[in-house]
Amino acid sequence: HVGNTSTVATLAGSSAGEQIIAMRHDVDHDLELALEMAHHEWRLGCKSTYYLLHTEAYWDDPKFPLLVRQLKEYGHEIGLHANVLTQWMRGEIDDVELEIERALAHIRACGVEVIGVCAHGDKLCYENGFVNYWLWKELRGDNPMESEDGISAEGICVDNPAYKIQYPPNHQLTREDGATFPLWSISMEKHGLKYDAGKLQQEHYWSDSGGSWERSGDPMEGDFSQGRHQVLVHP
Repeated sequence: HVGNTSTVATLAGSSAGEQIIAMRHDVDHDLELALEMAHHEWRLGCKSTYYLLHTEAYWDDPKFPLLVRQLKEYGHEIGLHANVLTQWMRGEIDDVELEIERALAHIRACGVEVIGVCAHGDKLCYENGFVNYWLWKELRGDNPMESEDGISAEGICVDNPAYKIQYPPNHQLTREDGATFPLWSISMEKHGLKYDAGKLQQEHYWSDSGGSWERSGDPMEGDFSQGRHQVLVHP
């Protein structure tokens, strides 16, 4: 239906008026299943971006380097599915930037380039009121209280009040032990990152949730003949 697809990095480097369909996969659970999807896309001549989640069990699988290299061999882009503020809020880590460095190094050690990142919509984001990209300095707008208040954990506008996150007016997160984290305090550029998938300019954004298209509408009913599209399918 959508034709040949491109990576999200291609979308990040595009300009208004171009026609691009960027295919994206957030690998929340099963890297081997994602690799199967990547194989079918390769056979079809399509390219995608696979964002790998550093808090999921497959991250420490001995087969991880092999699977990541195979994703690369299929011609796909590989990025980081960032969940570090969730780790910090749970008290699992204290140094957010160090965890970013570790996660990126783990993927890059497999011999792949990582220039893109996207925020994981963890359940804790809704319970504690934060979005996982609120750490990046380059993504801070002039008035975060206006631009970020009421968005979902994926960074998109939603109608359902259950998925609207309130932005903290003091621009910081506070966890149960009293520790605080200043938002927008870590540089993407310092860590070799050029874009966040959730903050790109595009005309159309499509995303499944739990295997359905409730949030964005069904892309199979969309017109992909013009404009820039980002299509997120969870493997």
